[in-house]
Amino acid sequence: MKTKIKKLTLMVLVSTLLLFKCSESFLDTIQPGVTDINNYFKTDDDGTQAIMACYNMLTALNNSVWTSEWIAKASLCDEIYTGGENSGDRPEYQELTTFTFGPTNGVVTNIYRYAYMTIYRANKIVDGFVNPTPYQALVIAEAKTIRAYMYMELVSLYGPVPLTTHELAPSEWQAKSSTIEELYAQIELDLNDAIAALPVKSAMAAAGMDIARISKGTAQAFLGKALLYEKKYGAAATVLQNLIDSHEYSLYTLVELGYGSNEMAYSQLFRKSTEFGKESIFELSRAS
Repeated sequence: MKTKIKKLTLMVLVSTLLLFKCSESFLDTIQPGVTDINNYFKTDDDGTQAIMACYNMLTALNNSVWTSEWIAKASLCDEIYTGGENSGDRPEYQELTTFTFGPTNGVVTNIYRYAYMTIYRANKIVDGFVNPTPYQALVIAEAKTIRAYMYMELVSLYGPVPLTTHELAPSEWQAKSSTIEELYAQIELDLNDAIAALPVKSAMAAAGMDIARISKGTAQAFLGKALLYEKKYGAAATVLQNLIDSHEYSLYTLVELGYGSNEMAYSQLFRKSTEFGKESIFELSRAS
């Protein structure tokens, strides 16, 4: 019994000594896998990781927990009709098809949320690289294209939404909606900046760059589309003609697809063999 008491007393003494002997630095450990934001946006590798985070959110916007921007937009037109076993099978999409949805519809709220999460990441890139290297300048141009694309989707789906081009302070969290004109002005500004900075797709391939990423042609196509939405038809025709004249893109023939004159060959456009092919101006890869 005495031996047990002595052992317990010794353990308490040792624990007490360790408690008071430990310096504060012992508790100041670096959390693995986490980078201080103040030390980020410095290197080209930081740029790659940051822009991949934007592409990742774009993927989530179109394929995450039954949220798909494409399916949502198609459900609102005649392209698809939401079916299923009964009206309880994905009711959020059933509501879109029958135009009975409200502000609490899960798809409606998720698309809005994911779009602004993507914009937030793009804003961090644009503001983060103060004196960008040539590569970082390309990343900024990609981020501006993504930001413009998100606002183009938001304004076409939701109308006058809040415009944010920087990380909001708490006092700015209740942002007012911007006008349609303000939104399209920012879209045009971002895309024109990107067009001036981004390389064409063939140059990216020649330089060994990832052709799954945004090119000059992507920004040109988005700008042309935005100008059409604004009914600036002459300006849109000029931008889109420049895209055509670049000869960076063209259509596949049936023979190229390996099916002779069989019209079913066009199903091959959505296969791995034609991924990021000559018809692809902007395409999301799950690998992104």
